[in-house]
Amino acid sequence: MFSFATLRYAATWCLALCLAMLTLTAHAKRLALVMGNDNYASVSKLQKAGNDAEAMARELKAAGFTVSLHKDLNYRGMVKAIESFSDGITGGDEVVVFYAGHGVQIKAGSYLLPVDIEADSESQVEKTAYGLNDLTEKLSEAKPAFTLVMVDACRDNPMKVKGRSVGNARGLNALEPPKGQVVVYSASRGQQALDRLSDNDSNPNGVFTREFITRMRTPGVKIEDLMRDVQDSVESLAKTVLHEQRPAVYNEARGNFYFYGPTKVQIQQGGDEAEAQTWAAAQAANSATAYQTYLDLFPKGRYVGPAKIKLDTIKQSPEKPVSDSEAGLWAEVKATGSREYLEAYIAQYPSGKYVVLARLELKKLDEADKVKNSKLAQETQQSRQREEQRVKAELVNKVEAVKKLDQERVADEAKREASTASNSNAELELKTKAFIKDIFSYFSDTNESAMNFLKQNMDDDVMFYGKLTKKEVILKEKTKFMVRWPVRKYAERPMSLKIKCEEMHKKCITEGIMDWDARNQNDNRVSIGAAKFFYEVQFINGIPKITAESSEVIERK
Repeated sequence: MFSFATLRYAATWCLALCLAMLTLTAHAKRLALVMGNDNYASVSKLQKAGNDAEAMARELKAAGFTVSLHKDLNYRGMVKAIESFSDGITGGDEVVVFYAGHGVQIKAGSYLLPVDIEADSESQVEKTAYGLNDLTEKLSEAKPAFTLVMVDACRDNPMKVKGRSVGNARGLNALEPPKGQVVVYSASRGQQALDRLSDNDSNPNGVFTREFITRMRTPGVKIEDLMRDVQDSVESLAKTVLHEQRPAVYNEARGNFYFYGPTKVQIQQGGDEAEAQTWAAAQAANSATAYQTYLDLFPKGRYVGPAKIKLDTIKQSPEKPVSDSEAGLWAEVKATGSREYLEAYIAQYPSGKYVVLARLELKKLDEADKVKNSKLAQETQQSRQREEQRVKAELVNKVEAVKKLDQERVADEAKREASTASNSNAELELKTKAFIKDIFSYFSDTNESAMNFLKQNMDDDVMFYGKLTKKEVILKEKTKFMVRWPVRKYAERPMSLKIKCEEMHKKCITEGIMDWDARNQNDNRVSIGAAKFFYEVQFINGIPKITAESSEVIERK
């Protein structure tokens, strides 16, 4: 009876055993370095990087790799782990490096962050994090036959210092790997790698890792074909929750690489020694797979005749009864209903008695997953639509309420202003009120209209948030703000405006409360709130000019 603890190894080793004898380089090794960082001390912690590292280590070990697994590495530990691993590589080895955790892109390149990272600048990141370029160059110096580097670090930038970010906001830039290497990012540039599809996603692994380890078990698949399949599957899965994620692949490898057969390295056809070793291995295995492997590698070899005879004999032999071990294993697999163990059974017994049933069970799981993902995507879409409708209705009600109050205020002010029109100070107040109203009106209009108004009605030097600032500098800041929030609505809160005028200097000081609603439809961002505002208005040749401006947020929804 097979146990679950040994199931993964049993499911893959039997396929790799006879093929391992075909490797010509006696000392070539399969080596893997796996790192997963979750428990960061000074930046946001992660939830599944450690799980991803454990799952990847398990699968690589099953594929014949000697695995060095490390979790929650500080900087010193990361340097030591990479140095020790690279020192163990010799020419001709096959190497895989997997990293899950935080990463950041700065001018100097892409960096993998240890759990003790503390950096206030890009120069500090260079000194306290491990450069991805340094990693690929170090691996290249050891001259392995093939190197695969997988980086699952394309999340939001965790390095924020005093309101700004150190490095790019999201993702890692493209990398040109050294010759003989394939570098894989879990998401393309500017995309965020998903840890989970939703809060209800119970899978212990991130989206990239779960899709990769499922497909790497398939025998006879080249790394290029495997990665295309993973790219498509991750992209499709992310779209079910209205998210964009497609792994990026940078390939400078030579020859072919397989996790499971047809061979671990390419064998040069021709050469008596290679053919003799392959024929000896086929005879020792005495299986259809072994003889067919010989015929595929040496279609015109010296032993083609005997190989075909042996192959025909095996194929014509009556089917052997199912062993107790296969029946017992199937009973355990069927009881769990797990995709992982169904696939492992098929890998171990590709011609077994229960293969058809196993494939039917897998098909049922596929259909159930499709229904579940479709339902989840539909619920997500409906929830988003309901929220949009609620926000829209709330905004309409607020606008109507403000409009009504504004009409009432205008009527009241008209009565009061009519009785004080003869007073010059009152005239300045009236003009200032109208000007403040124009400020909010134009700033709620198009970017072009708002900018034209500011150019005409802003003094050359303005006390801007407590600092004397040139008009050109302020206009640049306003332009950036309007590009970030192209749809805006500003309104003075009724009865909040206070004005104090000095007739002698033709100057008025105003303060009050404004309500705002700003949106960016390109990325669905919304900003709603209220702020105290302050304007100083100077009438120069009868034209109002903004000479001072400031505001303070008092409410954010």
